[in-house]
Amino acid sequence: MALRACLQLCASRANEEIPGEPIFQMGQRGVPAWFLLEGSAELFGRAGLDEEIALRELESGQFTGELHQLADKPTLAGARAGAKGCVALPLDAGRLRALIVGSAELGELIMRAFILRRVGLLERGVGPVLLGRAGSAELLRLQAFLTRSAYPHLVINCASERGRQLINDLALPPEDLPHIFDRFYRSVASRSLPGSGLGLAIVRDIVESHGGQVFAEAREGGGTTVGFTLPTLRTLPTPAAPPLGPPAATSASRLPEAHVSG
Repeated sequence: MALRACLQLCASRANEEIPGEPIFQMGQRGVPAWFLLEGSAELFGRAGLDEEIALRELESGQFTGELHQLADKPTLAGARAGAKGCVALPLDAGRLRALIVGSAELGELIMRAFILRRVGLLERGVGPVLLGRAGSAELLRLQAFLTRSAYPHLVINCASERGRQLINDLALPPEDLPHIFDRFYRSVASRSLPGSGLGLAIVRDIVESHGGQVFAEAREGGGTTVGFTLPTLRTLPTPAAPPLGPPAATSASRLPEAHVSG
């Protein structure tokens, strides 16, 4: 019965993965849940940037996935084929959501599994990395928000050696800089991710409609600076100060004479 339900939910044919081959990577968007027909799969996360955490091993008859994958958000974990490889079916997220809503029994089982996995990921310290200036107001606000939400996170000072290396890794390639504000332009690294290439083009149109300019340039020492400039308001000339002292008397001879007719 479970297999029949999975076949109705599958987005494409089953994939056969060799041992150790990635099924999906941590942080990917639009990743389906995978139902294992044969073999095994290993789930892993990262505590911070480079420390991999082994989460659990799945056997045939089980499926990957957590709450983010139902909403097509970036995954908090990755998966790779186990020691003997695996054969897995991708489950379409839209059909899975419809099943959860339409079937109370199956929906409860799936949601319980996804919620427990999400809680397990948070307990193991899998979460976002905050990169910024130590002590800056923006960084402190983000830290406070994540702490109040009991959401694990890692903070890296951008002035540290590790922070500078991360900035260099995230920098835009020089060949992309002249084109990032073009409509529908997408860099090679982002073409496998969802998006239309319109976001920065819309920013450019808004800024230019106000007489400003956008720019993207490589930073000295690594990284990329993206921003815009706007013209300042022209100030009116300051009027001359009035003279000090009482006003000068007006000569009566210069006043027009009044004529009364009656």
